[in-house]
Amino acid sequence: IADSNQTAKEIGTTTTQLTNSAADWSRLGYSLEDSKTMAKNSSILLNVSEYDNINDATEALISTMKAFNIEA
Repeated sequence: IADSNQTAKEIGTTTTQLTNSAADWSRLGYSLEDSKTMAKNSSILLNVSEYDNINDATEALISTMKAFNIEA
């Protein structure tokens, strides 16, 4: 959790948002480390895009990765 708190502070999000996004990635079958990395990327996308919540940013990143066959 301390790691999540630090990451959240670094990228300007909340620990809750980061955890929710990591859970979404984990449900898709990604490892814990990949889920944490992708949650961080989703949060960064949220900060620099038109999305107004972490769920939409996570869904957009998932869809983009699937569309272009990109791995975590």
